[in-house]
Amino acid sequence: MRWIFSLLAALCCLPAIAADDILTLHYHHRPPYQWRQDVHLAGLVGQASERLLHKAGIRFELAETPPARQLALIQSGQGLDCGVGWFKNPEREGFARFSKAIYRDAPLVVLSRSDNLAVRKALSLPALLARRDITLLVKKAYSYGALDALIARYQPLRQAVGVENQQMLKMIQARRADYLLLAPEEASSLIEQAGEAGGQLATLQLHDMPQGEQRYIMCSKAVPAEWLARLDALKP
Repeated sequence: MRWIFSLLAALCCLPAIAADDILTLHYHHRPPYQWRQDVHLAGLVGQASERLLHKAGIRFELAETPPARQLALIQSGQGLDCGVGWFKNPEREGFARFSKAIYRDAPLVVLSRSDNLAVRKALSLPALLARRDITLLVKKAYSYGALDALIARYQPLRQAVGVENQQMLKMIQARRADYLLLAPEEASSLIEQAGEAGGQLATLQLHDMPQGEQRYIMCSKAVPAEWLARLDALKP
């Protein structure tokens, strides 16, 4: 009987979810993954996330929120907050709930200036990360999936920034850093957006780059597990 009392006590402590509660779906402008188009989300993960929520009958509102702020809101566990297209890792699984995967990236590519031979002539990922004469540009609060462990192992020179990818590209063009790692879908979109200046940039595919990471809807633990189960019962 003791376990029954323990279960009842735990249930009493859970926040009550009213029928009219509305989930906040956080996004940020990041083609080709997510952007707002009129009153809807578009993109590889934005459109899929919105479609799943509609199909599951979960009421939601959109909020354009910087990634670091999204992470803080979800980690706090205080509100019905979900973010679009996040990677899953052990740290985040400690404070968040995840949907089933809604998209898988292609293997990451290395983006640099086309005249940066120190990067362009790299023969393998470890050889690139082990260099001490070039700088990897990374985004604060972001996970690079399987590469997180390799970055921790090889400890490349790094510069962490809180700006969006368009600004990161400009830093590469201005030689304020040497290279960054991103999905080829995104690299192509960013180079195209850069217009004439995109001709200064090039991507490198390394043969030993790990498989692309899966992307999820990541939610605070205030979001009922039953809501995530409803999403998971549907096809992305």
